[in-house]
Amino acid sequence: MIPEMRLPQPLAAFVLPLALLIASTGQEAHAQVLVDFDPVGAQASAIGVFPTNVASGITVSDLTQTGFSGWANTNIWPVGQLGSASSTIDLTKYVTFEVSSPSPVTYEAISYSRISHTGDGNRAAAVRTSLDGFAADLDVVTGLLPDGAQQIDFDLTGLAPTAGSVEFRLYFYDAPTAGADWVDLASSNAGGTGLVLTGMASNDVGVNYCTANANSTGLVATMDGSGTTTVSDNDLTLGADNLPAFAFAFFITSRSQGFVTNPAGSEGNLCLSGAIGRYVGPGQIQQAGTSGRIELALDLTMVPQPLGFVPAMAGDTWNFQAWYRDAVGGMATSNFTDGLEVIF
Repeated sequence: MIPEMRLPQPLAAFVLPLALLIASTGQEAHAQVLVDFDPVGAQASAIGVFPTNVASGITVSDLTQTGFSGWANTNIWPVGQLGSASSTIDLTKYVTFEVSSPSPVTYEAISYSRISHTGDGNRAAAVRTSLDGFAADLDVVTGLLPDGAQQIDFDLTGLAPTAGSVEFRLYFYDAPTAGADWVDLASSNAGGTGLVLTGMASNDVGVNYCTANANSTGLVATMDGSGTTTVSDNDLTLGADNLPAFAFAFFITSRSQGFVTNPAGSEGNLCLSGAIGRYVGPGQIQQAGTSGRIELALDLTMVPQPLGFVPAMAGDTWNFQAWYRDAVGGMATSNFTDGLEVIF
């Protein structure tokens, strides 16, 4: 590999991504940073850039490049040289990374702090995704300056909220001269912001199942979860909604799902089976109040079971439900929410 000895250009063209500018001015922020890649220190084309910050519930690959020549630099990730002066995308040359989330993610933008050096940088750029097999441009940016520093902002709002994995590929093309310049990524130490992906990551956890019966409010009480299914994060909060006002309730859990109608004279349905644990420790039996809602942050190292506590483990499936007091026709009774399945 031949070292790339090139000085950074003035970076006045770089600004914070739009979503971050909104937040910094005190206005309502419509997006968060899902991931950023900041290539600080020694960099090489053949070595990917690891993510610097990643939002909770998101997993991200390294940032890599395909089809470009090998170069090296410091505080700048060298990308290039551009091999084509064509105004048409070369699908064999791109910068790429992959994002995964078990919950739907709303993608908003990608900002790329580009530096070109000899006046022959790209005048156009595009982004495509794996959702259509990279068949069509999601966004195209034209009119770029072929020299110096420039922030390239790709609009991702054309994507529907998406769960699972999405690979993004960035293409740079339409250079004045083929093979003469770069589209390097500037780090914060070089006055840039690297690559920043913004959007909104849902922290909803779990899948609802089972049929619950309406309670005295006429509503069906439902379960929800928030946080992450990564056991080591120990960040999972259960919620039960649409409970009668001031009803006492607690959560129950089992590895097994089931369906038992009106257990022990209840008005509801038990959606668990097998060994069922109860969250009835100090502070775990809660009163809904006027909102008709309770929440409980779980300690995943201590999942209750009939014979004691067990830790949740990666690969486990646990099912949760809330059991609550109610009254029908002036007579005390109980009811259940629907179930919530969580795979860790």
